[in-house]
Amino acid sequence: MKKRIASVFILLLTVLLCLSGCTKKEETAGYDLSGKTYYSTVDDYGNDEHSKIWFGKDGSFVMKDNFYDGYYEISGTWKVSENVVTLDVTETGVGEFQKIIFEIEDEDTLLLKTTLAGSLEGYIFSTTETKGSSTTENDFTYTNYYNISQSSTKVSRVEIRSDGSFAFIDQNDFGITEINGTFKKEGDVLKMTGDEFSKGKEFEFLVQKDGTLKLQNDIGVSATGDIFSKDYKPSSAKVPCTGLTSLYNNYWATEGVKNYDLEVKATPENTTDVITYTVEDESVVTVSADGKASTVGVGKTKIHIKCGDIERVVGFETRAKGPSSITFDENPVYIYFNNSGKIKAKALPETADQTLTYESSDKSIVTVDKDGNLFGVSPGNAEVTVKAVNGTSAVCKVCVEGETVIFEIENYAKVKAQSGDLIPFKAYLIACYDGSVNKQDVTEWVDFHTAYTSALTLKSPGYLCASGGIYETFDCPFYFEFSDGSSLHVVSDTYYAHIEK
Repeated sequence: MKKRIASVFILLLTVLLCLSGCTKKEETAGYDLSGKTYYSTVDDYGNDEHSKIWFGKDGSFVMKDNFYDGYYEISGTWKVSENVVTLDVTETGVGEFQKIIFEIEDEDTLLLKTTLAGSLEGYIFSTTETKGSSTTENDFTYTNYYNISQSSTKVSRVEIRSDGSFAFIDQNDFGITEINGTFKKEGDVLKMTGDEFSKGKEFEFLVQKDGTLKLQNDIGVSATGDIFSKDYKPSSAKVPCTGLTSLYNNYWATEGVKNYDLEVKATPENTTDVITYTVEDESVVTVSADGKASTVGVGKTKIHIKCGDIERVVGFETRAKGPSSITFDENPVYIYFNNSGKIKAKALPETADQTLTYESSDKSIVTVDKDGNLFGVSPGNAEVTVKAVNGTSAVCKVCVEGETVIFEIENYAKVKAQSGDLIPFKAYLIACYDGSVNKQDVTEWVDFHTAYTSALTLKSPGYLCASGGIYETFDCPFYFEFSDGSSLHVVSDTYYAHIEK
């Protein structure tokens, strides 16, 4: 019995110890960073703006890494394991970071284990926001020194920071070169070791008694002997805009075009006036601050370009993609020769570019101008090809009809009086039917006329007959005409029959 009680006691003691150990492990290993904001205790660039990180209760984070020219924002999700917090990056404004690691010193203090843009490895982040302390080790606080040797409105400068780093921004109106690195002071000389952009070159400044820095070697824009002063301020003198030019007076682009450069230039190049763009109808096109146009919808509008007191207004048209096809009001088109007509065509969709070209397949039958106007040269069939700007084409048939009758007859046919000799003839009308030109036989519609009916008469449709009643050989003139009352009443040329006695 005693043995049994002892066994139970040992079992209970073991369970209690296990529970106590498990609880203790959870208390020491789990850090709750949710909802907290941590600030970098190192004032990287001597200003009041810290790099900082905020841990969301939903497992997300946002880090704003303060760099000398502004904040870079990094975001993603976070997790804690033992005394390490791992940030899995999904979006970043600088660099190609995938993970950012912090070591947790305590719930209020984090040690950065990753090198970022503004915050370097070893930086301490604390929940208590305090302005970073400056170090006097290098006898410099955060200071800008400007190149007073430059007359440009864009002046080179060197930023010397309290953490022993520097940034050299060497610039003029044509561009900018930036070098970053660390510096050390040896007597009156500042020695700077740059990053990969300086190709390992060391830069030196001589610290002069008046507090200015004298450059000891060429950088690029800044040359040996250039003086840099912290009291100098870049020129704020206004350089007014005196001229404004654009590539075209009227622009056009098809739907979907993005970042189309309007190529606007101001005069002089170093003007301090800023070019601005205002679009009357932004449902047609929008224009960015740097003069890039992006089409929105089909239509026309105007863009107001302004630089100081100078303003220029240009037109802009957004055209629909296509055309996808061409249609005609009438196909085929019928015209008479020696007369005019017109091809009425349009591109589809109707919002597409309506610029069309026309070409005749046979200019001996019909000609066509740039606007689709036709002229009948001679009776016959032809085709006119109509093309849109993107190569889409369609064919319109053209029939040129005749206004006169064509006769097939032997002129000066020899017949003998009272012999009954016949002169055969055929009469044709050139006409269009179902889109094609045809010769229609109209012989039976023709009446015969002559002043010498006793010598020559119309025997039947298609034949002239010689008759008696003449006393000498002579040429008998005759002609034909339509006398049926139809709208085609055409008098033929005069023909002759040579009648012998």
